[in-house]
Amino acid sequence: CPAVMSGLPLELAGERSRPVQADSPFAYAWGEPAVVLVCGVERPAGWTTGASAIQINGVQWFVDSSDADVTVWTTVDRPVYVRVDLPAGVDSAPVTALTAGLAQALPYQEPTPAG
Repeated sequence: CPAVMSGLPLELAGERSRPVQADSPFAYAWGEPAVVLVCGVERPAGWTTGASAIQINGVQWFVDSSDADVTVWTTVDRPVYVRVDLPAGVDSAPVTALTAGLAQALPYQEPTPAG
């Protein structure tokens, strides 16, 4: 995760980075309401065999839109899971902007959905 964190942009989709309080030292945020990235999270609960993923610039994302207030995007083809929380009403532009840096910092790994 340190390689991911060191490569994050100071601005994302026109919003400046800002401090974030989180249990993880590998958390970063932009704007208000915040777009939040956390590196090194658990496999998403819905990422199971048969679940679909969205590919953006060579990185596969599992998208959980079950919460009306936030859409949770999680990488599923890297050695660690990276989660990006997008507030309601924010499109996938921040995820797209982060994808190239994530692909550079973390090598591809075959996705392993739960059972």
